[in-house]
Amino acid sequence: MGKEQTNPNAIWGGSVLLAILFLLLGGLKLLGPQFGVDVGEQFRQSGYPDWVCPVLGVVEVVAALVLLVPRVAWVGAAVLLVITAGYVWTSWQLGQPTQMLLPGLLFFTCGVLTYLRFPKRSLDRS
Repeated sequence: MGKEQTNPNAIWGGSVLLAILFLLLGGLKLLGPQFGVDVGEQFRQSGYPDWVCPVLGVVEVVAALVLLVPRVAWVGAAVLLVITAGYVWTSWQLGQPTQMLLPGLLFFTCGVLTYLRFPKRSLDRS
């Protein structure tokens, strides 16, 4: 049996799509109130302080940009993995299992991308 092959174009395409999504989500957290969209209200209803929403917005935007740098893309994916885990946990704690679907899907996608983008050379040393 041969080694498993992954398509680098598919991995790059997935990284770009995920980066665009998190740039939009993070940007909405930062600029939403200026455009009449208050994403922070959901955070307040979940019991988080007001400062959490813009901080997460900045982290999402930075992680999305890091996701576009091939050498450190796995770091951006890992940060987004932690953030989406927090979204899933919050939905679980609030007893809203239907609200876990999108964050859960993003969590899975970030996990797969973290695995695929992790530098193979550090794993091959034996």
